[in-house]
Amino acid sequence: MAPSRREKLSDIYGTVYAQNGQQIPFAKLYPEIDDLSIEIEEVGGRPLGSGGRVQLSKTTYSIVHDCPNPQCALGGIRIDPLVSQMVHARKTANQLELKCVGYEGSPKGARFYGCCDIRFKVNIAMRYKGEEKSRDRF
Repeated sequence: MAPSRREKLSDIYGTVYAQNGQQIPFAKLYPEIDDLSIEIEEVGGRPLGSGGRVQLSKTTYSIVHDCPNPQCALGGIRIDPLVSQMVHARKTANQLELKCVGYEGSPKGARFYGCCDIRFKVNIAMRYKGEEKSRDRF
């Protein structure tokens, strides 16, 4: 029997960090960040799985973003390493285009049809505690 939906990246990593069954709040993960804005635009690939736009903030933060392509297995992008690298380098803005890490295959996983064609344009802007507010970013 075929699964009703293919596993996505969030099925592997989850959407939040947890310790002893308790969710770790964003403020504890990144205490130095005062404000965060992440915009993810899904482009390319199939018409059914493209054109979406997602806004994330400190309150809606997710460590991964799943691929919208229904034929994609284990697809999406990891957001947390991007934020971690920015914090480590003290960057305040970053623009990236990332490819989905998933693949298209048969429903049971026996056949591999190729890499997923979805790409993600990611814009991240953050303000650190103690910095002045900038009108153009937030």
